[in-house]
Amino acid sequence: MAFRGKVCRRFEFRPLGPSGAARNGEPRGAAVALGQELHQNYIAGLITRTSRGGFTSLRGEDPAMLKDIVESLYAEQPQTLLYHYTSLAGLQGIVTSRKQWASELRYMNDGQELREFVQHLDREIHKRLDAASGQADVLTQFRAFALGRVATGPMLFAISFTEQGNLLSQWRGYCPHGRGVSLGFTAERIIATAKAGGFSVGRCIYDAEHQSELAARVIDAALTTAEALGPDAAAEPLRSYYRAFLSIENDIIKISALVKNESFREEAEWRLVSEAFPRDAQAHVEYREGMSTLIPYIELPHLDRNPLFDHVYLGPTPSGHLSMEALSKYLAKTQAAHELENSMTPLRIT
Repeated sequence: MAFRGKVCRRFEFRPLGPSGAARNGEPRGAAVALGQELHQNYIAGLITRTSRGGFTSLRGEDPAMLKDIVESLYAEQPQTLLYHYTSLAGLQGIVTSRKQWASELRYMNDGQELREFVQHLDREIHKRLDAASGQADVLTQFRAFALGRVATGPMLFAISFTEQGNLLSQWRGYCPHGRGVSLGFTAERIIATAKAGGFSVGRCIYDAEHQSELAARVIDAALTTAEALGPDAAAEPLRSYYRAFLSIENDIIKISALVKNESFREEAEWRLVSEAFPRDAQAHVEYREGMSTLIPYIELPHLDRNPLFDHVYLGPTPSGHLSMEALSKYLAKTQAAHELENSMTPLRIT
């Protein structure tokens, strides 16, 4: 193994794949900037196309178009390394089991998971009601449906990744003090792992205008579906259109999973997102201890091929030299990574 400035160690197990080329040929930040530029170009075209062809109208949205929107949101694929922040124990668990845990979205660190998009739906519904819409009953029911189902609807499981492998806010928010690592996965591995496990890869959406656009489309689809199916005569009057809304709920929740508040933009997050699970599903669902509750999760196996990680950052730690030495030996023994680097992030560990 080689030392680079005494903070980086490289493990030569095999030649770097295509996703490592950008890192070797130019600064890591340049690769991230390129990815962000490609994403902006992608988003600019998203509102005028889907995987099936063009759409231009925000009114009379065909419910089938929701599936097209979901497919479009999850069609963009990562082009650079993506990092997952975890603890040293988490690293060992991934290396030993060759699996990662996908947590139910409502139990993630951000208390607004799924609710962020519901707030956009709520604002758009209020605008339409204020405009004396002729579909006030359907809109009012859909608002109540969305607000209620954000807490009681289907389960959705996800694993978070970021383009930023060495970010102070990430070390603070997602790693135990002094015992954090950031695991860099190649885009190829992430895409293959998601495909094998039935997950979708999606980039989080931080732009409020784009989020509002999506909310408008979802409401149009809800109105069209309600009109097509009509009220359910057997249901309570205030829930007469819930049958229609349930038919498009899985698509709505998949869209919601990628909508994040703009304050998190620096995280540049990507997600591996499962299909929706019924609320009472128990098969394959496990539970782990969280800060104040048990957290439901499902396991997502990685392809059994070394190295698991293309690049690893050791987070801020009071035992810098010892921790770096032990981690480098562990990664060499397990052949789990190409490269280990000290984050050198100034963070007081108390």
